[in-house]
Amino acid sequence: ALGLLALCERALDQLKWPEDDPRRLETLLLQADINCTRRALNEAERLANRVRTMAGHDDLKRFDGGALLVLARVNVARGRQAADRSGTPPPPSGGRG
Repeated sequence: ALGLLALCERALDQLKWPEDDPRRLETLLLQADINCTRRALNEAERLANRVRTMAGHDDLKRFDGGALLVLARVNVARGRQAADRSGTPPPPSGGRG
């Protein structure tokens, strides 16, 4: 899936579509989500932050929310990794306890 998304991004580059085109942001957001799922957390964070920067226009704000969700998942995964290394149980996931 990441290969297809990279191909899509290259095609958008070759077509000289603007950086803030919704298709480009959607492609980057999908890449961030997949990287988070694969536990490539640094790459997921980098891509999600790029989406947040690019989604500055009012008509693109919907991508900001998706990027924030990916960043939240990155932080949860990092917290679990830190808990695993330290031997302390991770905080419960889900609602307020």
